[in-house]
Amino acid sequence: MAAKLLRRDLERITLSYALAGLIKPEPELYAVPEHRALAEALAEHGPEGIALAEVEPSLIASVTDLYLDYGSVAAEEMQRRLREAVRRQRVTEAALRVAQAAKRGEDYLSAIEDLAEAADGREERGAVPAREAARLALERWRAEREGRRKPPIAVARDPAFPSFDGGGHYILAARTAVGKTALALQFALIAARAGRKVVFYSLEMPAWTLGARLISQVLGIPLHELRDAENLERALDLLDVPLFVRDDVDHAEALYADMRRSGADFYVVDYLGLVHPSAREERRELEVARISRALKRLAVKLDVPVLTLAQINRQAEQKKDKRPELAHLRDSGAIEQDADVVMLLWRKPEPGGTLSDEGELVVAKNRHGPTGVWPVHFQGAALRFAWEGA
Repeated sequence: MAAKLLRRDLERITLSYALAGLIKPEPELYAVPEHRALAEALAEHGPEGIALAEVEPSLIASVTDLYLDYGSVAAEEMQRRLREAVRRQRVTEAALRVAQAAKRGEDYLSAIEDLAEAADGREERGAVPAREAARLALERWRAEREGRRKPPIAVARDPAFPSFDGGGHYILAARTAVGKTALALQFALIAARAGRKVVFYSLEMPAWTLGARLISQVLGIPLHELRDAENLERALDLLDVPLFVRDDVDHAEALYADMRRSGADFYVVDYLGLVHPSAREERRELEVARISRALKRLAVKLDVPVLTLAQINRQAEQKKDKRPELAHLRDSGAIEQDADVVMLLWRKPEPGGTLSDEGELVVAKNRHGPTGVWPVHFQGAALRFAWEGA
C-alpha cells in the first residue's frame, strides 16, 4: 500500500474497483481520455450496464482484475489517493501560473485565487441541469430546517427586510458622516449575538476606536462622554460575543487570504475604497471593479455573506434632498452589478449643513426579495440606528 503509484496507475486501479462495484467512480478525476470515458459510462450505467456503453472492450479487459492485487478493502483508499494526486497536480499547475504571472509583471490575483481553490480541493462544477439546480435549492432549504446548514442572518423582524445569506455580496453605501460604519457594526453585533462568528475588517479606524463605538452602542453612553464615565467594564460582558475586529489588513490579497482561513460566518469590509489592489490599473474604477468581483466570488465559494461598505459620490450632493441612487455609487458601476443587495443609507439634510436624526435605509437592489424604503432614526448619542421591526 505504501508503494508509489502514478496518477495513471491510480486511474486504472480505481476503474477496476468501480467495475467490481466496490466504489462509485468520479469522472472528473480522470485525465486520460479513455479512462474518463469508462468512468463516465460506469457512473451512468453501472457495472451491470457497461456493455451498453461505447467503451473499448480491451480497456475493460485490461483493468478488470487489477484490484485483486490490492484487495477489496483498499477501494476507498485508492480513490482517496487518486483525489490527492489530482489535487497536488492542480496545486502545482496553479502555483506555476502564479509564478509566471508575477515574473511577467501581470496581475496574479486570479492565479492566486485559483491556487487557493486547488489547495482546498475545490473546482468548477460545470453546467448544472435545471432540475439539478432546483434540487440544490430544495436541499439548501431542507438543510436549514433540519439544522445542518446555518440559515440567513436576520437583522429585522420584518421578513421583507434583507437577511444576510451565504453566498451573497451586500453593499451598504452612504456619504461620509451619515453613519454607515455605525449601522454595519449593529448588523455585525446582531449576527454575533445570534452565535455567528463575525470578522469586521476596519480599514479606516483602529480596533480600539471600534471598541469604543461598541461600548457606546451597548451602554447607550455618548462616545464623547466615555473617557470620564464610570463602570464601563459592564460592557465587556455584553460584548462577550464572537465578533472580531481586524485593523491590520488593507491589501486585497491579504484580505482574501484571511477570509479564506478564518472560518467566519459573516464578513464586513469597511470600506471598499480603502482596499489596496493587488495590481494597479489605468483607472481606479477598474481596480474597484476587480476587488468587488473578488469579494463576490469569495462569498459564493465560502458560502457566507459579505457586507462591504462603499461611498456615495458627490453627484448626490447636487440633488435638493441629497438622496442617493444606485448611479451614485462611487468609483465603479461594477459594485452595483456584482452585489446581490444594495442598501443606501440617507439622513435628511438640515440648514447649515448638519444632518437630521431622521433618515431612510433604501434597499435599491435585491436579487432575493423586494426593494423598498425603511425609515430609520439615528440615535447619535449611542452611535446606532433604530428602525421599525428591528
